[in-house]
Amino acid sequence: MAVGLGLPYLVLALFSGKIKNLPRAGFWMDAVKHIFGFILLGMAIYFAEPLLPKEVVKYLLPVFMIIAGIILFFMDKKANEIFGFKVFKILFTALLVFVGAYMLYPTEKKSIDWEYYTESTYESALDNNQKMIIDFYADWCIPCKELDALTFSNDKVILASKDFTNLKVDMTKTLSDETEKVRKKFNIKGMPTVLIIDSNGKEVKRITGFVNAEEFLEMIDGIK
Repeated sequence: MAVGLGLPYLVLALFSGKIKNLPRAGFWMDAVKHIFGFILLGMAIYFAEPLLPKEVVKYLLPVFMIIAGIILFFMDKKANEIFGFKVFKILFTALLVFVGAYMLYPTEKKSIDWEYYTESTYESALDNNQKMIIDFYADWCIPCKELDALTFSNDKVILASKDFTNLKVDMTKTLSDETEKVRKKFNIKGMPTVLIIDSNGKEVKRITGFVNAEEFLEMIDGIK
C-alpha cells in the first residue's frame, strides 16, 4: 500500500519537467475518469464475490470485463483526437475483452481429489487409520487460491496425495456457528491452514500460508 501511494509522487518528482508537455485537461480527462470508474466497479465485484453464489461468481467478473471493454471502446470519441490516448484506449479495451473471454473459456483444472469435510468423514478416516490432508480455506483468501493453482495442481503432489484422505474445509462464513465449531476443534487461527495427519490420528505438520509444490512434497514425504 505504501508503494502504491508513494510511487506516483516519486514519478512526478523525477519527471516534473515533462508535466508541462501533457495535453491540457479536456475530453481525454473525462475518458480517464470513465476508465477508472469501471476499474473501481470491477474491484467492487471482486471483493463482493465471496458473498455471491459460486454459480454466478465464475461468470460475473469476466462478463463485466467484456462489457466494460466494449463500452469504453465506443465512449469518449472526442478524446480519440489525442493520438497517444487513442492508442492506449484501444490496447486497454482489447486487453479487457481478451482477458474476460479467456476467463470464460472452459479449461480442465487439475487438483488433488478433495472431499468436503464432514464430521462423519473425518471420524471414519480416523477409525480406519487413514492419513489425512485437511485444507482449511476461504473464498476471500488469496494464498488459498495460490495453493490451489500452484501447489495442489502439481502432478507430483496429486500423485502423492492418493495415499491420503484429502478433506477441504470451507471457512468462508467466519461468523457461522458451524465454522466456529470447526475452528475451535482444530485450533485454526487463520487461512490458509493445512493439517497433515498421520495414520495414528496425530497432527504431524501444520502449514499456515503458501508453500510451493516442492516444499509441500517434502512435508508429506515419509508420513506413516
